[in-house]
Amino acid sequence: MTLRRLVLGILGAAVLLGAAALFLPADPADGTVVSVPMGAGLGTTARALKKCGAVRSAWAFKWAARLTGHAGDIKAGDYEVPKGLNVLQTIDLLVSGRSLMQRFLVPEGQNAALIAQELEKSGIGKADAFLAAVNDPAAPARLDVPGPTLEGYLFPDTYYLPKGMNEAAIAALMVARFHQKVPDATLAEGEAIRLSPRQVMSMAALIEKEAKVEGERPLVSAVFRNRMRLKKRLESCASVRYALNKWTGRLYDKDLACASPYNTYHVFGLPPGPICSPGLPSIEAALHPAQTDALFFVVKGDGTQVFSKTYDEHLKAKARWKRKARGLDSDGE
Repeated sequence: MTLRRLVLGILGAAVLLGAAALFLPADPADGTVVSVPMGAGLGTTARALKKCGAVRSAWAFKWAARLTGHAGDIKAGDYEVPKGLNVLQTIDLLVSGRSLMQRFLVPEGQNAALIAQELEKSGIGKADAFLAAVNDPAAPARLDVPGPTLEGYLFPDTYYLPKGMNEAAIAALMVARFHQKVPDATLAEGEAIRLSPRQVMSMAALIEKEAKVEGERPLVSAVFRNRMRLKKRLESCASVRYALNKWTGRLYDKDLACASPYNTYHVFGLPPGPICSPGLPSIEAALHPAQTDALFFVVKGDGTQVFSKTYDEHLKAKARWKRKARGLDSDGE
């Protein structure tokens, strides 16, 4: 064999091997799952793919990613690589960002601390890292949020989050969803009732926590507005619970007397910021209170409220529903 034939043979074999690495599927028996961590380099991703059998050659994957111009386009996440994909198709999958997503629900009325707990319980992120992102002094200006923290602007919705998404990015996504669902023009409607955008959100958060029935939100809003107009304290138990981080159990007189700017039994007017993430109906109710002279409300056994115009009526309503709770009064309404 001449040297020329030897060289041509080696080159031909290399071309065939390269073509096989690029165009023939690695063909794992039942597909496989590969994890691309946040910030992973091309080499790390290539080795992870080779290790789990998703590609035939780490070198071929890196070469093809660079050749196609996608070396910097691969997105973090957990990907299910099905049986039968070749290197180029695998690159397309990782560039598409169609990773395995985790569903995460933020219900109306949750505050940042509760959201953080659920993130950690779901295995999506660390609670302390999420709260650090929410309370980062630079975050509000960066994300166009009025106020010192992101509390109240983590919009209640269903999110699909890729594994590996960092906590700051998750918080930013929730704020972005808020801006998408609640445009500036909506919050600006508060000017007609002398509420700044942040005050609208503070009011909406109180309504979210106090109103148990959808149709009563505008009535609760009206009670708060009427009390503010008459320079009466709002006296919202939800604000005390937020101040104490006490979301279950009975509130005692000492709780109602706690010194906190969020305790509306202690201070006049709205709290300095939202105490939870309110939903759209509560935001609408904050902007459009009902027409009523009611100044008080007390919850009944079925979750609805009794609204009263005078303190005497309120005391009678409280006494009646306490008796009903003890089974001493069977007369219904």
